[in-house]
Amino acid sequence: MTRKPLHWLAALALLALAGMAAVRASSQAPACSAESIDNFNVIDASGRVTWRVPDMECVEFFNLGLETPYGPRRIRAIGDINAETFMPPGGMRELQAAAAEITRRIGGLGDYRVANISILVSPVGPRAPSLVDVDGEGVWKHTRTAAATSPRSIEDDGECTIRLFIVNPLDDDDLKIVLAHEIFHCVQMSSLRVEQLEAHTPWWLEGSAELFAQYAFPDLPEAIDRTSAFRDALAAQEPVFRMSYEALYFWLYYFDRTGIAGLMPALRDMPTSNADSVQIAELQRLMATEDWLRFAEDVDDNKVRYINGQIVDFGPPVDIVSWHYATSGSQNFTAKPFVIMPGWTDYECGLWENTLNPGDANIALHEDDEDGWRRWPATTDCREERSIRYRTVAINTANANSRFALRADRTEGCAGCTLPRAEIDRCLVGSWEQTSGGPLEWLQRLGIPPVTRNNIGRLRMTFRDDGTMVTAPMRIDYQLTIPRGDDGPVANDNSGDIAATTGRWSASRGQIHGCIDGGGEAHGTMHGTYPDGLSWSGPFSYGSTAGASGSSTYTCNASMLRTSMPMPRGGPMTYEFRRMSVP
Repeated sequence: MTRKPLHWLAALALLALAGMAAVRASSQAPACSAESIDNFNVIDASGRVTWRVPDMECVEFFNLGLETPYGPRRIRAIGDINAETFMPPGGMRELQAAAAEITRRIGGLGDYRVANISILVSPVGPRAPSLVDVDGEGVWKHTRTAAATSPRSIEDDGECTIRLFIVNPLDDDDLKIVLAHEIFHCVQMSSLRVEQLEAHTPWWLEGSAELFAQYAFPDLPEAIDRTSAFRDALAAQEPVFRMSYEALYFWLYYFDRTGIAGLMPALRDMPTSNADSVQIAELQRLMATEDWLRFAEDVDDNKVRYINGQIVDFGPPVDIVSWHYATSGSQNFTAKPFVIMPGWTDYECGLWENTLNPGDANIALHEDDEDGWRRWPATTDCREERSIRYRTVAINTANANSRFALRADRTEGCAGCTLPRAEIDRCLVGSWEQTSGGPLEWLQRLGIPPVTRNNIGRLRMTFRDDGTMVTAPMRIDYQLTIPRGDDGPVANDNSGDIAATTGRWSASRGQIHGCIDGGGEAHGTMHGTYPDGLSWSGPFSYGSTAGASGSSTYTCNASMLRTSMPMPRGGPMTYEFRRMSVP
């Protein structure tokens, strides 16, 4: 916001303490009568005067006419005769010009009521009204002002009082915005029911006043900057109905849909209770679920607009939800009603099937480097890109907390083996342990050569849903008894270890395919014993099995896996496994 150089006397500035105190002053009272001055005193709920106007020589600075749907009114400014000396040159003219512009713009509200308005302009007295003094009556803050409102009804011949105190460096733009904001509080107090005002609901009391100030002075959008407070509310997961001045950005979105003529009808229907359930019902009435989602999208995209069309810059995105799918699984978050929930969802390489619960969850996404929000897709294919990142936003418009969950199942990986597509059978995903079968049992079945000891370790393997696989190290411990005619058999003992392997797998139409990429080295000792008692021993070793591949048919269920690989003779070699972990 462009700031003008200040006169040295304005080292003290304007802090507006605007109190819409409901009084029954006579419209015939002189401008500065004792009764008229007393109307500016701050009175708490018990009737105690918590701040009193200091002694002064009172004069009227201006008095403007205001035509309303319910008859003529006036806006006047009174105060100490020396008040202008504490303002920059032309400060009172600026105040009058601002009031005159507001009288021109206020007619856009349509059907509204307002009382006569008196503005007290005064240097700070011996004791300025404090926020503590008026907290019982309701307190809200402007950037450079404090406003104390007394939510009581005002008759048409009554008066709405606004107090302007010269306290901090005065800024002409702040002056205009503050005055419009506080005059709209006068409109609220005459147009709405006392029960609505007494509910003390800042998101619409203060948010709508900020909107009117924007409407009155559309060329001063940055004079009302609540973006930091709005970002803080998002980060704290604050619902819209628990915001205050920063609810301006909802009202700007609402204005974009209805224009200023839609403001008073919306306010007249505001509830008389600030209970969460009542406020939730009011937000549901104001806009449809899809409109709330579009509002959340516009917030995240920095597409909410000020009244003059300028884009609101909320700064870097706020991140609440973070989901990452490196393997199939479910993730969830709980959303409170009318809390904007932005975040990210990342998928690793693959073809994924998505199941959102509930299916009509009010959540949308777009790819990180693209525009255009859309509903969550049934499938996500990032095999070519190797990964994908979605920007997401959600808003729960239900009556209570909602749990949003996403199940993502990888149906194809990116590490295919012997097939053009790395198709994934979800039944195979997980860890398995051999319970029977294998090469030694196949040899035992053939009887060539006789296997007289089989203590070989069990094969343990894990199929991942990204198309990769691993096997655990295995112990070698077996004996073959090899016939030698009349000389008797030779016993051949083997002991050692086989290293773990890594590789890829895929499955299609009951056929599993595997490719070894590394590992599988073996080493150990061989020991032979001849019938005459002579023996020999020596080491053995084999290199990596990388590059080997093969396929088997299989059947699979929740607890068991059986594979069968055809052999040249003697029937197929089979394995049976039990499941060690769920998919």
